[in-house]
Amino acid sequence: MKQSKTLIVGIGSPHGDDVAGWEVAELLTSELAGANVCVKQATSPLQILDWIDEAERLMLCDACHGFGQLGDINRWTWPASELLDVSWSGTHDFSLTATLHLAERLNRLPFDVLIWSVEATATNPYERMSAEVAAAVPRLAKLIVAELMNPSSIKGATCTNSHL
Repeated sequence: MKQSKTLIVGIGSPHGDDVAGWEVAELLTSELAGANVCVKQATSPLQILDWIDEAERLMLCDACHGFGQLGDINRWTWPASELLDVSWSGTHDFSLTATLHLAERLNRLPFDVLIWSVEATATNPYERMSAEVAAAVPRLAKLIVAELMNPSSIKGATCTNSHL
């Protein structure tokens, strides 16, 4: 099966704010139906390696901690040194940045990689998604759709926050 040129992966788990990546992917699946985009949900960043081989563009969405206020939306173009200071959800067995470095070393990473995150705190089992993160999910989905439809609409700084 030939894969779409743009691959979007929401990374997450069912634990509190960590579900944000999955929720964004779910919104994008219905919003982008029929577009030349493949949307997936992953429980681990390593799953990206199963899907990237024919993707020309990769967009990742995950919850993170340490780069803003609860519910802030961040965007990076890979590679970005700022990502070394970000803590990705502790529920993943291999970090997002480690996975991207591995894909680079294997020469499997698409040239165009964007990473979107929602600043989160509640990632323990049985926690609910915080109101701030729940409010950020549809905003992030809209930002991703806007970038897909008009890439120059959001380009600029390597990292931006929810004031986009």
